[in-house]
Amino acid sequence: MSSGYAAVFDIINDLIIRMEAQSGLRTQFDMEGIVLVDEIETHLHLQLQKKILPVLTKLFPNIQFVITTHSPFILSSLDNAVIYDLENNTLVKNGLKNLPYEGIVEGYFKADKLSEELREKYERYKALVSKDELSDKEYEEIDKLEYYLDEIPDYLAKELTAEYSRLKLEFSNRG
Repeated sequence: MSSGYAAVFDIINDLIIRMEAQSGLRTQFDMEGIVLVDEIETHLHLQLQKKILPVLTKLFPNIQFVITTHSPFILSSLDNAVIYDLENNTLVKNGLKNLPYEGIVEGYFKADKLSEELREKYERYKALVSKDELSDKEYEEIDKLEYYLDEIPDYLAKELTAEYSRLKLEFSNRG
């Protein structure tokens, strides 16, 4: 069993054992309570991150789960989630379910969806191709950057590859 599934079963088993200890054997797990889980996404594959909270809230409908996470998949997994950002003292009452993961990563976590290396190389390429005059060394650098940027699959960075293709075409048409 993967560590992700084991982590999920540990949480569920722990809740069941505690409920049985409090109220004796029951056929339903409807006890009220509050459960704290720190970084629930630890060891969970992305698909499990999307499912863990819906599963827990369905199995234990009267439990209020207080979760810490850095995962956009966890944050967007429930309709009725109340999210409190401790860093920014911000409250989101209706959850983030309707937002794309990319929007959560960039807007909520303030993280760039591109790696630092890719961002730096792309910005350097943009700066070079926008110059009116280039040295031989800069032309060589453009060639190397184009070789690097051409290797990025379109589906991984759609906006970047679209803008890059446009810039590359404009640059090649300059002659």
